[in-house]
Amino acid sequence: MANLSKAQQRFVRGQCFFWLFRRLPYRAGSLAIMVGCILLASYAADTLKWGIWKSAALAGASALVLGYLYDMVWVAHWRPEVANFIRLHAAEINTAA
Repeated sequence: MANLSKAQQRFVRGQCFFWLFRRLPYRAGSLAIMVGCILLASYAADTLKWGIWKSAALAGASALVLGYLYDMVWVAHWRPEVANFIRLHAAEINTAA
């Protein structure tokens, strides 16, 4: 994807990644991360006697960081599929530029 233009990268993200991020294993893991972040914030609120705002901030920050890392793991895992998509749809990608 590094040697594609911005318009071509948008096309690949819209046509390839859109469907990859809708697969059940990805969605189940994403849901598990969200539930884990909420449980972590609830535990911190109870144990550390934090208020609702500090707990919400912890849940949001942990969900943001863990979600980003989770996405990077999946993108690395899907790298061969994305390369295959780019190879198979080269004509469509070139017209998207």
